[in-house]
Amino acid sequence: MNGAVITLARWHARQVIKRQLYAQGIKLVHVESREITIAANKYIDDHPESIAFATEQYRSLVASGRLRPPRKLKLCSTICTATEALSCKGFRCANIVNEMKRKAMRGPRKSLCMMEVKQ
Repeated sequence: MNGAVITLARWHARQVIKRQLYAQGIKLVHVESREITIAANKYIDDHPESIAFATEQYRSLVASGRLRPPRKLKLCSTICTATEALSCKGFRCANIVNEMKRKAMRGPRKSLCMMEVKQ
């Protein structure tokens, strides 16, 4: 799942939340954008089919040429441990380290650094 899919899912969720507010007679100018976003994120958590819908929509948009396909990535030649990843020049290492921290992985885990292919 990439960022475009999440963006589409969040956009659709925000539209659903806005329609619900309209149905309740609440004007959007009286609601902070932050509150709509929080409600949209909760909607995505409660309705996993919204991710599947956004994935299908993303694929159709890429197939029709309205969106670019994701960039090609290749593996970096270095294998970084969690402590080395922050000093590596591969920008994906920091994301991998943060994900490892979130999942509370312990021990000397190794992750592959991802660097973009320059075209």
